[in-house]
Parts: sequence; structure tokens; C-alpha cells
Amino acid sequence: MKTKPKILVVYPDDIELFAYYFRVLKNFQVDIVSTGKVGVIASRVGSVKTSYVTRNLIPEKHINHIPYPKNFKKKSFNYIFRFIYLILIIPKIMSNKYKLIVFHNPPFFLSLLSPVFRLLCIKTAVFVMDDWVEMFSITNPFLYKLGIGKILRFLEYFIILSTNKVFVLSKHLKNLYKPYNKNVQIVPLGVDIKIIKKIRPRRISKHLTIVFSGSLYKYKGVINLVKAFKIVRKNFPNLKLLIIGEGPIKEELKELARNEKNIIFTGALTYEKTISLLKGSDIAAIPFEKEKVNWTSISHKFFDYMACHLPIVYTYTGPHAYYIRKFKIGIEAEPNPESIAEKLTKLIKNEKLRKKLKNNCKKFESKIDFRYLLKNFDNEILI
Repeated sequence: MKTKPKILVVYPDDIELFAYYFRVLKNFQVDIVSTGKVGVIASRVGSVKTSYVTRNLIPEKHINHIPYPKNFKKKSFNYIFRFIYLILIIPKIMSNKYKLIVFHNPPFFLSLLSPVFRLLCIKTAVFVMDDWVEMFSITNPFLYKLGIGKILRFLEYFIILSTNKVFVLSKHLKNLYKPYNKNVQIVPLGVDIKIIKKIRPRRISKHLTIVFSGSLYKYKGVINLVKAFKIVRKNFPNLKLLIIGEGPIKEELKELARNEKNIIFTGALTYEKTISLLKGSDIAAIPFEKEKVNWTSISHKFFDYMACHLPIVYTYTGPHAYYIRKFKIGIEAEPNPESIAEKLTKLIKNEKLRKKLKNNCKKFESKIDFRYLLKNFDNEILI
């Protein structure tokens, strides 16, 4: 039996969705260096609280797991220790004759080893999920203004320049990196439609429910959504708003919704529970504000909403809008409470329109399954 060429994937941690890329690689043996179990989906900030394991995510026969030493992830400066660990296992990496070393970014710290592997004649690739410097400008504005953002951007460009191939999620990132690397390719994500179909819906109310799922940052527009809901509920007293997720503005949102019993905060949930609640809701919202950061990567929640057959009220503030327009599964609002309230009201009143958008989700759901979106990835992973 012919031996499959080997790829080594270096996770900074077990990251939500990243595993899909390697599940479709049928012509390679994939080894993973990570801190957790193989086949885990776990989000650090967003709507997913704890990891969950599905054997369908990455077949065990397809993956060889190389865990970091357990005490490394308990250290304060764990990326430094992981960096050192990767240096220590370079002889093992060399003996395994890997065709490609793959790094997940951001953060880019572990990818600093990319030039080292290239000197050893091993090709490298980096996956970039979002624009970490743009995110840093929002999460750490003071440090960003002190010049830390410029240092991080320099580090990022150095790594992009020193790797063989770059995979990104958005046109923004491709345009950002093209001057530094000619091998930049957009690779979409999608969802596992088969898994989602198996999850049973769970309703929180017999009345219409609007749902938002994701990390709770101001630029996500959740404040506008809560304000819009309060406007709409004056005419629909039984209407519910379900907010799934965690983030820095959660307490501000709770204060804004203090006297609203019809606004429910679940906190972070497992992926299965999140999907179950999405399938038990009636209307989804992507109320993002007009911020540059929203264009740097596509919101994966769009794919979840569509896979759960939810009509969407959205703002034209990121790559998700292109797909929603393409598949005709939502109605567009301006990024302000009044406009969002107007479009929500339109969907609430027009059951026929809701059914039409829902049917379009069903009609095109196969187009967002990761197997379809990544059907050529086996031929694209190597340079």
C-alpha cells in the first residue's frame, strides 16, 4: 500500500472550524500538534462555551495527535513554551519527512518558525482567519495607539513573506497580503450539514423568536439589535429575543435589557445546544455596525443561520452580505436601531416572505456544506 504524504498542522489551541480543512484531505496523512483532543470544536470568545467531540469531524484513522506537554498550557506565557517545544521536536519533524507544516493564525507567534522549516527544506503554509491587528485596535486601543499595532503588523508581514502559501477567509486579507506573497488563496469554510440535520430543534417559546448568536462586541451591532427589539415589541408583546454568546459588552446589554423579560441571555453554549436553539427560532439577525473589522473575515454564524433555515435581517457590513444576497435568504437593513426594527417588523408581519426565505435556505444549503466548498482542497493544499 502506497504511503500517503504527511502534513503537520500546528494549532495554537483547538480552534473552532479549523478542523474542517483537514477532514477533506483524503490523500494525506495529517498529524496535529495541539493542546486538546483531536476532533474538537471550541471557540475562545464566541457562542461556544466548551468543546464537544464528534467522531465525524476528523476520523481518528486520518489523524495522528501529538499533544503538547500538559503543563505548557498552564504557563502564563504558554506561546513561548509551545514555541520552545516545537524547536525541541524539530528532529522528530525531520525524521517524519513532512511535505508541509501548517500554522493556524492569528496569533502569529508560532509561525515565526516558518523560516526555520524552510531553511530545512520543508514547505510551510499559514491559515489566517481574521485581521488580528484590526481586532487589536478595538480590543486594546490604548496599546494600539502606543505603536504596538505597527509592531504586530510588521511581525505579520514578515511571516507572510517567509511562508510558501497563505490561505485566508476574505478578500480583505488577500488584498492585504498580496504585496508580500504571490500565493495567497481564499478558502471558504462552511458547515457540516449532515451533523446539523441530526440536531433536534429546541424552542424557548411558542411565540416568534428572534436570535443572535456570536461574540458580544460593540462592532457586532448587538446594542442596536436590543434597541430595535424594544421598538418592535411595543407592537408584538409576546415576541422574544434570544442572545447566545459571551463578550465584553454583555453587562452593558443586560443593563439595556434590564426591564425586558422577553430578552433572554444564554451565555456561551456548546455547539449542539446553539444549533438546537437556532433551529427552534424564527428569525436571525446579523446587525453588524459599519466597522472595517467586520470586512476582514466572514462571520461563520451566517452559515449556521442558513443551515438552520432561518430568514436573516442583516446589515451590509461584511462578506456575509454577499452570500445572503446571492442566495436571497434575508432582508437588508441600515446599521441603526430604527432600520433594523423596520425590517424585523416586516418579517414578523409577512409570514409568506419568511417561508420564501426559509425555502431558499433549504434550496441552497448544499452550497455551504464544507465538503462542497472544499472539494478541491486536496489539490490546493500543496504549493
